[in-house]
Amino acid sequence: MPNLIKLMQVVGTFEVSPIFTVNQDDPWRFRIEILKEYPSGKYIPRVYRWECFRVRPTFPQDENGESSSELADHDFLIQDIGLDSDDNDISGDSIEEVLNKVQQRLEEMFFIDRSEADLV
Repeated sequence: MPNLIKLMQVVGTFEVSPIFTVNQDDPWRFRIEILKEYPSGKYIPRVYRWECFRVRPTFPQDENGESSSELADHDFLIQDIGLDSDDNDISGDSIEEVLNKVQQRLEEMFFIDRSEADLV
């Protein structure tokens, strides 16, 4: 019976420089993790998008059980399933090959000319 549990090791973490689009004040920001699957040795990416959320802590609370804290903006990493390797077959035999595939996919998404790109 084959082992159904895949083991993966994070072998690299890369930040993508901010990507500005027309009519948008906040740039798109991404983090790329490269994982090595065992025992296959195949490299795959996991891509995260930085998102800002306005949140209100639930504690401390006032006498009515309402939050007594102010709203605050916080950045969170959200896995970008649109760039997930499972759907797009962005795997490779090396870290550089996978980074190039992710970079190419980002350039296609944001209509960036490769000659002007400096993403990773």
